[in-house]
Amino acid sequence: MLQQNDHIRLLDALKLASHWIVAMFLLAIPPLSLSQSITVVESDEPQSIAMSVEYYEDKSEALTIDEVLTPQFSVNFLPHNRDTLRFGITSSAYWIRFELDWSELEPGATRVLEFGPPKLVAGVIRGGIEVFGVDESNQNTSRYTLGTLVSDREIKTLSRGFGLVVDESYGSKFYLRVTSARPLRLPLNLWQPDQFSATSTAADLFLGLQYGILLAMIFYNLFLFVSIRESSYVYYVAAISMQALFIFLDSKHLRYLFEEINSSYWLVDMAERNIYPALVITALLFQRSLLRLWQHNLRLDRVVLGLLAGFVLVMFLTFLPNEKIFQYLFVVLLIAAIPVTFYTNVDAIRRGNVTAIVHMAAIG
Repeated sequence: MLQQNDHIRLLDALKLASHWIVAMFLLAIPPLSLSQSITVVESDEPQSIAMSVEYYEDKSEALTIDEVLTPQFSVNFLPHNRDTLRFGITSSAYWIRFELDWSELEPGATRVLEFGPPKLVAGVIRGGIEVFGVDESNQNTSRYTLGTLVSDREIKTLSRGFGLVVDESYGSKFYLRVTSARPLRLPLNLWQPDQFSATSTAADLFLGLQYGILLAMIFYNLFLFVSIRESSYVYYVAAISMQALFIFLDSKHLRYLFEEINSSYWLVDMAERNIYPALVITALLFQRSLLRLWQHNLRLDRVVLGLLAGFVLVMFLTFLPNEKIFQYLFVVLLIAAIPVTFYTNVDAIRRGNVTAIVHMAAIG
């Protein structure tokens, strides 16, 4: 009986020891930093990698790369399953990670890692993309802020997003820290360098065509105002000018063309914030003048004036540090303004206003 009990105790001790050995072995193995690698393929088309990355929302915006790389933190990352990183209006920082597998390419092959468009450029408030390289031992080896152009690897683009030339020597494991003062939307693509350059050139030509058409419309309608003295042409010129300025600021061309202005980040940020309500205000003023709302429908005119007052308030709110305050109000007012804009045209069409029919087709 004693020998049987000793035998049972021995088995229990062996089981316990084996459990401890397995546990210690598992603890000794660092967790994989990435759940899967993205095979870089030979293709003339851009290779979207957003669906193969993992992300983590840092609501505190306080995490550092060293904290994110700790083994116990790895389980916090979630798989992403959409072709574009879309997180909406957010006050969080987002950590993105992925790994590139270069085995299918010839040695020395390069790719352009494109972030965007749109561009997310750091300012006084918040926004921007930091790229971290990580080695096989899960240690941070490099850190780069996109948009600074201090590295020869970064490609300066006018109408695309950020472009960073990467290859096997640059590394395979990447971590991104992304913040945005606007709704966060970020495509991630791999391009062959020649295709990226050709696409950027074509996009720049189309952008130049847009600028040219808008400028031609501005000068033509300004000439009509001088000739006819009709006030609606002034508002139309203002609306078109705001559209051209919107493209200029929203595409970060002010920062692109005048890098020395980066010392006045606050002015640049305010200009990029206020262009949104200014664009809507000039469009509403033009429509109000074109349809003569105050003469034909005083009640509807008061609604439009109320919307205008709301957008003016948005412009004052842009001076607050928290950009989300004015963004939410702007979205609410915009949702209200769109049906009102269409209804003012419908109301004018009912009165037999032919101009409203043309304008309705144009805004449609």
